[in-house]
Amino acid sequence: SSDLQQGEMSLPPPAVEVCIDLTADIVPVVSASTIKAKQEDDSGLSFITWNIDGLDEMNLQERARGVCSYLALYSPDVIFLQEVVPPYLSYLQKRAVSYNIISGNEDGYFTVIMLKKSNRSEE
Repeated sequence: SSDLQQGEMSLPPPAVEVCIDLTADIVPVVSASTIKAKQEDDSGLSFITWNIDGLDEMNLQERARGVCSYLALYSPDVIFLQEVVPPYLSYLQKRAVSYNIISGNEDGYFTVIMLKKSNRSEE
């Protein structure tokens, strides 16, 4: 017998969401086949939001390279960055050429939104 009453619909289970903590000491390894499958499946939207702590001036250049490495690895469609400082913005503008970069400011510290440029031609 069914637990559903007459006229009720069964809903599909919720989609599985993947949340990766980029601040963890150990970041899970994602296989190349998983990344390739994600890149070929354009039905979803992926994003990263990250407070990159640009106010901490220790190892700023090394940390900026680390941010770009994660972005290249996960290749999200949209990126929201907080506490960006001018040196970070300059580095991102030089390295993240596959993204349109929208800066909330260019002085002090600010937020940045990065939108992946489309690989598809308009039809």
